Amino acid sequence: MKMKAQTFWFLFLSLAKNVSPYYTHQYFELEDRPLTATEGSCAEIKCHVSEYVDITDSNWFWMKDAKWDDEKKDFNSTIIYSSNNSLYPVSPAFATRVKYVGSASTTWTMPSSSPRCSILICNLEKGDNGEYSFRYKGNIVWTTKTARLSINANRCPVALENHPVVKDSDNVVLRCSTVASCPQELMLSSVPRKTFKYQERTKTFVGANFTASWEDDGMEISCQVQLNTDPYLIQKMTLRVEYEPKNVIAEVTPLLVKQGQPVTFSCSARGQPCPNFTWFQNGSQVSKLAQWNITSVAPSQNGNYYCVANNTHGEQKSNEMNLIVQYKPHVELNESLGEIVLNEGKTLSLSCILLKSNPEPGRYTWYKNQKLVSDGPSKHYVKQLEPDDSGSYTCAATNSIGTGTSNPVQIKVQYSPRRTNISLSKDNNVKVGQNVNISCVTAAEPFPQRFSWYRYKNKTQVDSQLWMSTHRSTITLKEVQRSDEACFICNATNAIGTGEKSKPKCIVVHYAPTNLLLVMNSVATEGELVTINCTVESFPLAQLTLTKMLATNSSPEYIQLPSQQHVNQLSYTVNATAAHAGFYNCTATNAEGSQTKKNKLLVRYAPKKVMVQPESSLKIKENTSLTLQCNAKSYPEVTSFTWMKWIDGKPVILQNTQTFTLESVSPSDSGQYSCRATNAIGTGNSQQAVVHVMYAPKQTKIRILPEMEHEDGKSFVTLICSAQCYPPANHFSWYKKGKDPGRDAKMSEREMFTVFSDQPGIYYCIAKNEINERESEPVTLFAGGGFIKFFIIFLAILLVFAIIFFAHRHKNHFQWNKSCFACPSDGRGRNNQSVSATPSRSRDDLLPDQPCMTEAQRWQPHADSTPRSSFDTIYYHLQLHPAAMTSSEENPVTQMEDDSLNYAALQFGNGNKPKAKEEMRVVANAIVSQKHSPETTVGSELEDYENFSVAQAVQPSNQWNDDSAETSEEEMDLSYTTVNFLPKSDRLVKSRTCDGEETEYSDVQF
Repeated sequence: MKMKAQTFWFLFLSLAKNVSPYYTHQYFELEDRPLTATEGSCAEIKCHVSEYVDITDSNWFWMKDAKWDDEKKDFNSTIIYSSNNSLYPVSPAFATRVKYVGSASTTWTMPSSSPRCSILICNLEKGDNGEYSFRYKGNIVWTTKTARLSINANRCPVALENHPVVKDSDNVVLRCSTVASCPQELMLSSVPRKTFKYQERTKTFVGANFTASWEDDGMEISCQVQLNTDPYLIQKMTLRVEYEPKNVIAEVTPLLVKQGQPVTFSCSARGQPCPNFTWFQNGSQVSKLAQWNITSVAPSQNGNYYCVANNTHGEQKSNEMNLIVQYKPHVELNESLGEIVLNEGKTLSLSCILLKSNPEPGRYTWYKNQKLVSDGPSKHYVKQLEPDDSGSYTCAATNSIGTGTSNPVQIKVQYSPRRTNISLSKDNNVKVGQNVNISCVTAAEPFPQRFSWYRYKNKTQVDSQLWMSTHRSTITLKEVQRSDEACFICNATNAIGTGEKSKPKCIVVHYAPTNLLLVMNSVATEGELVTINCTVESFPLAQLTLTKMLATNSSPEYIQLPSQQHVNQLSYTVNATAAHAGFYNCTATNAEGSQTKKNKLLVRYAPKKVMVQPESSLKIKENTSLTLQCNAKSYPEVTSFTWMKWIDGKPVILQNTQTFTLESVSPSDSGQYSCRATNAIGTGNSQQAVVHVMYAPKQTKIRILPEMEHEDGKSFVTLICSAQCYPPANHFSWYKKGKDPGRDAKMSEREMFTVFSDQPGIYYCIAKNEINERESEPVTLFAGGGFIKFFIIFLAILLVFAIIFFAHRHKNHFQWNKSCFACPSDGRGRNNQSVSATPSRSRDDLLPDQPCMTEAQRWQPHADSTPRSSFDTIYYHLQLHPAAMTSSEENPVTQMEDDSLNYAALQFGNGNKPKAKEEMRVVANAIVSQKHSPETTVGSELEDYENFSVAQAVQPSNQWNDDSAETSEEEMDLSYTTVNFLPKSDRLVKSRTCDGEETEYSDVQF
C-alpha cells in the first residue's frame, strides 16, 4: 500500500509546473532608502540612470501618489516637477518648492558616467507625505518604483524677521523667535554686537541692537536652534546698508600699448545703492561705463585718465592713470613724385625723411619694384646707374612698433638695345595654310627706330645675308606651306646705338594624319582568334586609339591596349566572344587633326543570359493565370525553347515554346521552373525561378498543450492556432462562443492563448493572411469539474486499485508457483525453463529477463482485437532496489507478500468530451526501478503593461496529450516511468518460488 502512495505522489509532482524568471531592463531607479524629513526643511529624492536612454522627443516628470487608470491607460497623479510644463503642468503647490538637482538629460545616453535624475523638495509641509515616482516617456515608457516620503512635525520652527534697508550710522534691531515649548536654545549668528534674549507668552526671542556701518552692507545673519544639524532649517537674511561711494579705484590695462591694440579701462567702487561711473581724459569726459574697452587704440588717445563714482548719497574721484600709445614711423622721399630720367652710367642719390615716430627708428630699408636693394642705419641711397636700375623706388623706417613706408618715385635709365631675341606667335610649330607672326624683341630705352631681318634654310645656312629692313618689330608669313620652313635672325637700333644680333629662330610646318588603313575580319565564331591592324601617315607622329560600339549610334567603348605608345601603327589580337561583336573605329590623332576608319565584326555564339521573365510577378494568387517568358541573347537567333519544372531535384519537361502559360494556378503549381534556349552554335540554360502560389488558409487547427496547474491552484491549458496557407498567417483571433448565436466574445489576437479552469466554454480561432481567413473547429475546455474533481477521481482510482490488488494476490501466487515447479530452489535456474506462449493479452513479454520464460514469445494481439481509438497507454516500469536483490540472494526462501511484480490497467473517462463519446483508456504497467524527473514545458501569453516581467514555465515531456495540432482518435502516446522503492525486509514471507519474485495482474475499469 505504501508503494502505491509513493507512486501517486510521484505522478502528482510530475504535473507541477516550474517557473523560470525573466528580468526586464532597469532604465531608471530610485535609491532604496527610507525618506524622512522635518517640516520646513528640504528632502532630496535620489534617482539614478542605469542604462542608455534615447532622449530624442522625450518628456519626463515626477509624480506624487500616482494611481493607474485602466480607461486612459495612464497614471492619475500630482505632478511636482516636469521637463515640459505645457504638456505636463506642475501643481501650483510645488511649483516654487521643487528643484531639479540631477544631471543634464543629455548625459543620460552615457550610463558609464553615472548620471542622476534627482529632485529637491523644500519648505516641506505635512501634506507632502506620500509616494513619489519618476516617469519617462520617449522611445520607451518607464515608471520607477515609488519612494515613500514621511514628514515629521517641527517642534522648534524658527522665524527670522527681515529688516528694512538702513543708512550708514542708523540703529538696527534684529529679532529671531521660536515657540516657547521648544526645549532648545535659539542662536543668532554673524551679528556685530552682543545679543539679548526674552520670552513672551507663546514665543521665545533672541535679538541684537547695534549701529549700522557701511561695512555691514551685505552681511548674512542666520538663526537656528542650538542642536540643529539640518542646514535647511537655518533661517537667513542679508542686511542692506546704503552709503556714498567709497574706495574708488581706476585701472588701465595696459598702460603702455601699441597702436591698434585693445585697451581696457576699469573703474570700481563700493556704494549702496550701486554707483554710476564716468571716465575723463585730460579733464574731458570720454565715457560713462564702469568698464570701457577700446578695441584699437590711436596715437591721439595718449593722455591722463581718471574716473568718478556717484550715487544718491554723493560722489568720489579715483586715482589718475597715464596711457602711453606707441606707433610706427612716418617717412617720405626727398624727390618729387614725378619721373626721373638718367642715362646709363650716371649717379642716383635718394634720401629718406622722418616725419614722426614713437620710439625713434633704428633701421632704414630701400626697395626697387618692392624688392630689397639696401638695408642699414643710413637714411641715404647712392648708386651708379645701369640699364636694369629703372623702376619704382621706396624707403622704409622701422622701430620696435613697426615699419613705415614712403611713397614711391620712378627712375628711368636710357640705354642702347640689348638682349635681342625672336618670338613666334604660335611657337616654332606652324600648321600648313596658317599665318605666322615673327617678332624681334629687345630691351632698349628709348624704343628702337629700325629692325634688320636675316633668313636662311634650316639645312643650308647663309651668313650675313640681309633679307629685309623695316621700322616694324614684327613681320607676317601668310598661308605657310611646307616649303616655308626656315631660320630667322634680327637686330635693333635706337638713339643711343645698335644692339647685337639675336639667336636664330626656326619654324617647322605640321600636317594632319592621312592615308589611315583599318584591316580586320568581318565574321568570327566565339573562341576564334581575331587580329585588328591600323596604320597612318602624319607629322608629328599620330596617336592611334581603337574603340568599339555595339551599334552605329551607341557610345564608344575604349579598348585597353598594352601600355607602350601606339604611334602611326596599332595591332590588337583577341579570342572572340559575344562581347567583342560590334563596330570598331580606329582613330589617328595629332596636334593638327585626326582621321577615323570604321569596320564591323560579327561574332557567332550560343545563347547567353537565358532568363525566366514573369509577365507580372513570381508570386501570384490561386486561380489566376501564370505567364513566363524565356529570354536569351544569341547570334544567330534562338531556334527552339524548352520549359522544365524541377521536382525532387530532377527536371520534368513541360513544353517547347518561348512562352509558358498556366490558366488557373493551384498551390501544387508552386515550385522551381527553368527554360533552355538553343541555336545553331549551342544551348544555354536559365537559372531556376521559384514560383509561389498565394492562397488563403485551408486548414485552421487548434493545438492543445497539456493541462497544467497555476500557483494559485487553478488549472490552465495553452492553445496554439495554426493554419496551412501562403503567405503564412500573420493575424490570429481567439473567440469564446456565447450562449446566443452571433454573441461570441473576442479573447485575444495572438497565436497562443491560455484558458484557466475558471473560464470553461467552447473556444475557436480564426487565422488570416493577406488573401483571406478561415475559422477552426471549436474545442470544449474545463466542462467537467476542474482540479478538485480530478483529485477525487484519482483517490477513488487509488482505492479501487488497492482492493483489486489484494483480491488477486492469492490467485496470482498460486499460478506463479505452478508455472515454476521445475526451477532450482535458489531461484537462479531461469535459462533452463521453457514456457509456451499463447496469443493472449499477456504482459509478460514487457518484462526484461523473465524467470523461467526465456523462450516466451512476444505478446500478439487477439484475433478479434480492434484498432485502437482515442486511448493513451502509459507503461510504468518498477524494478526492485539493489538491496532487495541482495537480500534475495542471501535468503533462499524469499517473500511473496511485498516483493511482487504488479500490473494494473486503468481506464479514465475523458473529462473534455461528452459522455456519449467513447472514453479515453489509460493502461499503466509498472516495474520498480530508479526515479527519473520528467521535464516540463508550459507556454505563456504576454500582456502589454509597463515595467512588467513574465515568468515562463516548461511543459512535461511525458505528455498525455498529443503535441500535434490535430487530436486524432487514431493516435496515442507510449511513455515509460521508472520509480525506485527500498525493500521492506521485516515484512518478508517465506515461500518457494523461482527467484523470490511474484507477478500479479489487475484490470480496473472506470
